[in-house]
Amino acid sequence: MSAAARHRVRHRKPRRARREHGFRSGGIPARSVSPRAGVAGVALLAASAIAVTPVAPPPPPEMRVATADVRVATAEVRLAAASSLLNVPLNLLIDLINIPDNEVQALDYLSRSLIFSGPWFVVSATNIWGVDPGDPGHFMSTVNLLVPFPALSGLGLDQSDQNGLGQQFWHFVAAELPVNKYCDAAGCPPGVPISPITGLTGLDNVLWGLALTFGLYGFAPGAIVKFPLFNNWFSVPLSDLVSGYTFGPDKPGYTDPSGPVYPGFGFAGTTVDPVTGENLMPWANTTFTLDLFKPFQNYFNHLMADPATNPIHLPDLVEIGRTLQTLAAAMVIAFDPLTPGAGLCTGGLGNCSWLPPALDYPGIVKFIGDIWPGNTVINEWLDAVAQGTANVPTKEQIDTAQSLANQNGSFWDFGNPPVPSELVSGFNPGTLAPFFHNLWTALGLNPPPLATPAPETDPTPLIAALEQKPLKGDVKLDSIPQGSEGEENGPNTGVQQNVDPTNVLASSVTGGPSNGAGGLDSVSKTVVLDVGKPTLTPTSLRNGLSIADGFLAGPAEPPKTSTESTGKADGNGVNSSSRGTESSGGTESGSPRHAKQGETGPRHAKAGNDNDSSGGGGQHRADAH
Repeated sequence: MSAAARHRVRHRKPRRARREHGFRSGGIPARSVSPRAGVAGVALLAASAIAVTPVAPPPPPEMRVATADVRVATAEVRLAAASSLLNVPLNLLIDLINIPDNEVQALDYLSRSLIFSGPWFVVSATNIWGVDPGDPGHFMSTVNLLVPFPALSGLGLDQSDQNGLGQQFWHFVAAELPVNKYCDAAGCPPGVPISPITGLTGLDNVLWGLALTFGLYGFAPGAIVKFPLFNNWFSVPLSDLVSGYTFGPDKPGYTDPSGPVYPGFGFAGTTVDPVTGENLMPWANTTFTLDLFKPFQNYFNHLMADPATNPIHLPDLVEIGRTLQTLAAAMVIAFDPLTPGAGLCTGGLGNCSWLPPALDYPGIVKFIGDIWPGNTVINEWLDAVAQGTANVPTKEQIDTAQSLANQNGSFWDFGNPPVPSELVSGFNPGTLAPFFHNLWTALGLNPPPLATPAPETDPTPLIAALEQKPLKGDVKLDSIPQGSEGEENGPNTGVQQNVDPTNVLASSVTGGPSNGAGGLDSVSKTVVLDVGKPTLTPTSLRNGLSIADGFLAGPAEPPKTSTESTGKADGNGVNSSSRGTESSGGTESGSPRHAKQGETGPRHAKAGNDNDSSGGGGQHRADAH
């Protein structure tokens, strides 16, 4: 057998194996086909399936919603899978690389906050003692520069977002160092201007300083006179801050006492209370919760996030140059010492009225902007200055600063306002001012008059009540004919109505005994007319003055027996006249229309009632007509 035949025999499969390989599951032997025939068969089979299988209808809306929910859930699973501890090293490396860019952004934020708050050397709505609307940006800028990681410091977050460390910081300071209504652009007694004690400005300045040093005045516990600047500082316990502190209308620092603050440069301004018209702080009626773990939790979540959300940023030269240009302008605006209203100008330089506009801070800022035009922050501020919406001192505040400097530099301080009474809990050294004023006057030094404290309430309603005419009742009038002396001196009153309504006793009197004690008791009574309302008139106040004078003066002179007499209440400048014998236990307003029937009064005294005459024992001069 040849070699080829032997090879075929050796590699030939058994017949049975070939037969099993040739059958399929259906028992039909498979025949070998050509490639072209196979492709044609597959195409024919697919066409038959398409022709026989019907087109499936679209799924119902519920199924589509469920499918969408599945897709969202799948995305959340992928996001949760992306948040992993394995991302921490890479994100931390990216944060370290981004530090230069974050520092540039922090400098830009600081520049905008300084521009927003305006000059520091002149008191204004954004530059008063305590946390005002210009201060949150300063506190956040400090944190941004010291902690160059935005997810931790809060750089890029709104100032009201409490997830940042800077936002937590300024909210805490705003609660503990609020502004005070007595320390604003108009002054801060007793230091600005110096409240009088002896009337000598230099000596009083030393005395108030000693009182502050030894705790008699200031914010120390038990201080007799509270310094308004420190009065409400550190008064909020940490427990209130941790549980949630609301800057409500009953809390200090709720309003800005020095006027409106305009928003801009990414910072909020004041709002106007629709009821009171006051300028509310941007954080008024908001709640702050002290939680220092929140910023760190925010940063830890940032480190675990997908690094794709934390790209690398490198500052370019243009960005660095613009930031430095803005910073230069901000430093001029905030710290220019030669500007009207600043201490150097009010201290003897004529309030810098001679300063040319080009050398004042707006002119210098314009010069800085013109060196490299196109700085959007500088241009925004210059436009605000031109429109009057920049947060800079007003003309009135500049003049007030000069006036306060003049007052503190004068020899006498008697004309300066005293310490507000609500800040005094014990002996007030300022109460010695009248004594020293009289002393210097007696020595012939001629000091200026003492300042008159402003009324705590508006006296207009009281004055209107005093000047109103008595109401008519249903009581019979007496027998005095109209046109008598009583009518000539006033409408049915029997006294001259030339009383000063601002210098009278706010009391009403009724009829009663004419003796001193009984007359004084009647001062606190009020007559109710038939209309059911108390009536307050100048006559009743004059009668009250006469009664009080009579009680304090002692026994009265014997009454005259003339049918008419006139009386003058000593020290009050109030004249009174009556017909017949006079009784000081008069009725309300001294008029019969305010007297009950059968009640004795100036016009209703019974004949021969000599014991109730002479006006209650007051020092009166009776002249016969």
